[in-house]
Amino acid sequence: MKRIVTLVLMLIPLLAAANDGTYYVSGNHLIPITETDISVRKEVLTITRVGDRFMVDVYYEFFNPVAEKTLLVGFEAADPYPCYNPEVYEKALPYHPFIYDFTVEMNGQKLDYEVAHVDFRPAEWKKRNRVPEYYVGGRFLTIDVKDRLDTLRENENYMCAGINYAYHFQARFQPGLNIIHHTYQYKASIVNIYDYYLPYVLTAANRWANRQIDDFTLILDMGDRQSFFVRPYFFNTLDEWQIEGAGRMNNYTEWGDEVSAMFHIRHGKAVFHKMNFHPEGELDLYSPASEERNYYYSHSIIEKKEDFFNIIGKHYYKPWAILSQKDNPFDPKAFTYTRDERRILRNLPFAQRGYRFKNATLQAFYNATDWYTPDSSYTPDLDSLTPDERRWVDLWSE
Repeated sequence: MKRIVTLVLMLIPLLAAANDGTYYVSGNHLIPITETDISVRKEVLTITRVGDRFMVDVYYEFFNPVAEKTLLVGFEAADPYPCYNPEVYEKALPYHPFIYDFTVEMNGQKLDYEVAHVDFRPAEWKKRNRVPEYYVGGRFLTIDVKDRLDTLRENENYMCAGINYAYHFQARFQPGLNIIHHTYQYKASIVNIYDYYLPYVLTAANRWANRQIDDFTLILDMGDRQSFFVRPYFFNTLDEWQIEGAGRMNNYTEWGDEVSAMFHIRHGKAVFHKMNFHPEGELDLYSPASEERNYYYSHSIIEKKEDFFNIIGKHYYKPWAILSQKDNPFDPKAFTYTRDERRILRNLPFAQRGYRFKNATLQAFYNATDWYTPDSSYTPDLDSLTPDERRWVDLWSE
């Protein structure tokens, strides 16, 4: 897909700057491979993070204004970057090596699908034809996978295989409303400055007849006690978002003047909803990496203990992730801490779970952070903490 390849090209300098990053694949919207007058009335896109994978569940309502017709529908997935050993590709063929459990159900019936190996050519969105350039004259212009993998071997993985995947199926649209339920998983891309990175192509929705999604809902479930950014490529303000559960969201200025949405979820989900949604950009979500962020701060920014407290108040990162590192600025011996400051640090894991403190100093500190959401029903329980969190509590205990 042209848009997806553009995304991959944008990722390359990011991954290079981040050192040892890996782009596996993006999530994507279903597309009409042949021309269509069918429109997308409704879409509910739910993305759930489980370990190093994103689980995607999409509910579509399509409207067919004409008589029953069969349409070739596709899902495009770009080649991973950087390259892998040919065996990684061969083992997964004909499927993408980092997409799993791909399913499609239409009007209550499970559909079979196939995968074509094709080329995507980058191009500006406004200049592209809605019919993919790899489907001509009623057939896919496939590439020679064996030749691509042989070239990969000869170049000792210097060149990528260049295998792009067009999942496709025949969809019989009845007159009026049709429902498609689509699920799959894909491996989370790796960038060392992020705990996890979620790329997802939204603009492919504009290839249907109405060039939009009439009623669009995006549900992001990254897990409990998570902080993550969503760059403003498809939305304008935080007013278009809400949190289902407990958490907070803030505007956060990143590089340059770009203002992203920052979500602090104690438990629950971030939800975006918009009518007549014509996406102009993609979903770009990331969570700052604990280890890399702490290493960066510990060696570049934390020059006095006030810097440390400021970072905890704004970024909600996990300082216990580097307890075993040398030159750890979070060691109680690095600075001179007051008794109240030690208590604030010792109670950080409980504050993240919403504990309401009886001590006025502790409560005032956490009330002033960007992320704290109180929970009057929570009772502190040391046994419920993770091993790293318990070590953290022990470290700051008197």
